[in-house]
Amino acid sequence: MAKYYGLSIDSTPDIAHIDQMTLILRYALQDMVQLLNVSFVFFVIENHGAQHLFDSVMKVLTDMDIDINNCKSQSYDNASNMAGVYTGVQARLKEINPFADFVPCSAHSLNLVGSVSAECSREAISFFGVLQGVYNFLSASPQRWAQFIDNMNKKV
Repeated sequence: MAKYYGLSIDSTPDIAHIDQMTLILRYALQDMVQLLNVSFVFFVIENHGAQHLFDSVMKVLTDMDIDINNCKSQSYDNASNMAGVYTGVQARLKEINPFADFVPCSAHSLNLVGSVSAECSREAISFFGVLQGVYNFLSASPQRWAQFIDNMNKKV
């Protein structure tokens, strides 16, 4: 891996409801043959507290012998535990390395714009509420889901 890198962090529960954290490292190799390389590291987290997330990331970086002082960028969602300027992960990392600039994740920001926009319309709220209810009903049963998929695949 190259000396300098940027990191992104995101988490989601897997199908067994175990919270998985993804640490994404972006870097350019020194020979510049490939301009951008990306490495993914997956690990389990117990909670979403900023201190726990920060400690988990630091442990992974330490275990991989990656110096946090060589981190030049960090990007997460806009949640206060991640992006908070006083106690979030980005603030804790900046205390150690003031050159690790924070940029909010544009995909998360765009998702928030779409969600808030949809909440401004009663018709949209009703439509997406019904759609979510139908999805919840179908996905709660493997048999219903299989029948739904079979019907969707039939040519009309």
